[in-house]
Amino acid sequence: MKMLKLVLVILLGLLPWLSPAQTEVAQYKKLESATILEFPEPYRQMIIYLEDDEDNRHTTITIVDTTLFVKKAAFGKRKKNIKPADLMQASDFRPGMKINLWVNYYQISQRNEAERISLDESYYGPTSLVGIYEKLDGNRASIDGQAVILQLDKGKHIDGLDEWKGKKFTSFADMQLGAEVKVYGERKPDGVIYASRGTMRPVEMSKEDYLLRRATDNELRVTRGFLSIADAWQFRLIANNQLEAYISTVGRRLIPDYLKALPVDHPDHVAFKFFLVNEGSFNASSYPNGAVVVHTGLLTKIENEAQLAAILGHEIAHVTQKHHAQQFRNHQNWEAVKAFGAAVAAGTDDKTPLEVTRVAAEMSVSTFSQKQETQADRIGLHYMINAGYDPRQAVAIWRKLAEEAKEEQQKGQQKNALNWIQKSYKGTASGTVETRKLSAHKTAPAPAPAPQPLFPSHPRPRDRYTHVNFLISTTYVQLNMTQMNTGDSKFRSMIAMLSKPGGSIRQAGPAPKPKKKS
Repeated sequence: MKMLKLVLVILLGLLPWLSPAQTEVAQYKKLESATILEFPEPYRQMIIYLEDDEDNRHTTITIVDTTLFVKKAAFGKRKKNIKPADLMQASDFRPGMKINLWVNYYQISQRNEAERISLDESYYGPTSLVGIYEKLDGNRASIDGQAVILQLDKGKHIDGLDEWKGKKFTSFADMQLGAEVKVYGERKPDGVIYASRGTMRPVEMSKEDYLLRRATDNELRVTRGFLSIADAWQFRLIANNQLEAYISTVGRRLIPDYLKALPVDHPDHVAFKFFLVNEGSFNASSYPNGAVVVHTGLLTKIENEAQLAAILGHEIAHVTQKHHAQQFRNHQNWEAVKAFGAAVAAGTDDKTPLEVTRVAAEMSVSTFSQKQETQADRIGLHYMINAGYDPRQAVAIWRKLAEEAKEEQQKGQQKNALNWIQKSYKGTASGTVETRKLSAHKTAPAPAPAPQPLFPSHPRPRDRYTHVNFLISTTYVQLNMTQMNTGDSKFRSMIAMLSKPGGSIRQAGPAPKPKKKS
């Protein structure tokens, strides 16, 4: 009997091998505007993200020996018409890039074998760049958070403009940090822009910068454990000296060296100050005078000091790139500007008109353009790397938030589907019960307010994640990540203070009422 059972077990185990394999017929599918999430050597498997791929059946792409990597123009060509000049290398395709694919999809085994892949955007080739020149490392400059090397055409220079008109520069070493540089050249697969010509102009504090900084300085006050900015914003401060010092220490490491070198009485100096406030939302904000406000809700959601540095670097970049002044000019609030200018010129005791301050305060929270937000992400990444932090932690933040955002979106879609099902069964017993319940209340209860999106006017977390991922896989691909800091233990010890009952965190009293304006 035991022998019979053993034979049966063996036969059952061999049954899948003895039965004929199920036939699979490949589906030829076009996948458009996918984003590469991972594509490690030896380039045999690619992980992608597709906006409408709800069940993730096209997440993993298998690279086979016949897979073609082609330029955008060759994506639709017949195979026999593709020339060697149309081909690209697998290593040219980096995480964060947008791509189009033709795949052979096997539905039963859930395999996606790539037949052809092309870049969806022009990542390489002729390009131009304009931004603040912030660092020089050997012959490699950081401009607008991107890497630039000079390879000037014969007889070409970097030409001075405005007050530097007539000056000519042939090396970044001869150029002034903090100046605005525009270059023309070619971006190569290593992520570096090789500049063949360009211009440089001085950057000084503009009239709008001056007004906004003075406005915020005049109306930013710390009283009775509260941070107040005019009548627009009031925050309860976390009154813990160790936490305050910790946030400030991390923040100051990120300030670019050319600004740190300026004396405190220099007109272009920015007195960065960092405040921690008792607010449950995942948020931080910056103001034109260099004040950076960090919410406790942000600290409880991130995992280490490097992630904190990514957020603070982003906020510092808004200030160094003068985004507040740019937005202020867009508001065209010239009457307030004139009023403030007249008051200062007259030397009166009249403080900044409330209109100016309100504009400054309102601009600090979710009113920057998506272009400015993307630039702040890019330059903030440069600041954190320059301070020795692991840039992959910036990717981790946005990936986590992107996944949470997708999960919330799916929950909403599922709720809508459930509501439709309930309405479809109006005539059933359960539907009748629901009707009686509503009749008893006479009116239906008001629906709960929809949750506010994270950073309402910011790019989506998914887009921020892929953008930062792209920079790490191109501009910073040569970094030795093992040498970069994450600051896990220090961060955990500091954040533990937030959860201590009573002693560590002193609770302030009620917020002071805004003063009435006469």
